[in-house]
Amino acid sequence: MRGSRSCGCQRYAKNERAQYVQLIIIPVAFTLGAFIGMMVTSAGTVLYGQILWDPLQLINQWDNRAAAFFASAAFMLTTLGTNISANSLSAANDMTVLFPRYINIRRGQVVCAVLGGWALCPWEILASAQGFLTFMNGYTVFLGPFAAIMVTDYWLLHRGRVDVPAMYRPRGRYRYTYGFNWRAVLAMIIAVPPLLPGLINSINPKIRVGGDSFLFDIAWIYGFCVSSAVYYVASSLFPAKETYMDEPILADDAALDAACDLKYGDDFEHASSMEDKASLQAEVKSVDDQA
Repeated sequence: MRGSRSCGCQRYAKNERAQYVQLIIIPVAFTLGAFIGMMVTSAGTVLYGQILWDPLQLINQWDNRAAAFFASAAFMLTTLGTNISANSLSAANDMTVLFPRYINIRRGQVVCAVLGGWALCPWEILASAQGFLTFMNGYTVFLGPFAAIMVTDYWLLHRGRVDVPAMYRPRGRYRYTYGFNWRAVLAMIIAVPPLLPGLINSINPKIRVGGDSFLFDIAWIYGFCVSSAVYYVASSLFPAKETYMDEPILADDAALDAACDLKYGDDFEHASSMEDKASLQAEVKSVDDQA
């Protein structure tokens, strides 16, 4: 059947099964890391009489220089690895999509280093535990709606039937309206603004926002539920019909699709149904087999 062969679901994974290990590693590693952080901070309170939430400040209290050196070196290596894999590389990938003519992976990483390492003043974020937690909580205002839109679109609306090669075509079936899916924009507009007063209050408690500050405490859950409902209703009432298919089209079909694209142009790009597209592909494949 179409798309029955394995394809890479992650950009740099060898196959789709490479991500399954995260089901075990991520919960265990994150839980263990959080537990060790709380345990070490509590021990530091007993030993040094102060709450040292920053591990480097705790290491600075040690008298053993060798232990302090190796522990600091481990944190340096961890920081570099985490930022390269989780921040620098992903930001560079996004920038190459936005400005492919001017930015490649290497240039994108340099831009990320300048913005994230200097322009955003990360030392101010890490100046206090409260400031750091406020900064991290601010992410939830946007991450909840983002996650809801992706989950709702993939699982509830399209039920996993997506056209992977078309996602990389500027004028493919996922172009929507001038490159924007207005249903997703609408979901963001409705879900995010009610959370902003609470975010402002968390940054500056002197600014009173009344009961809105309590809504910020459940920002991720609120944003996820509201944006999911809005996106589902809007997509159901005004469906983007060109994005709905009977079967998924995976990366294995990219070469055949490219040949069809060259032969049929816009007729193939905007085929109204899977049957129409399949018939065009069958014609190209038969010609290739005869050749």
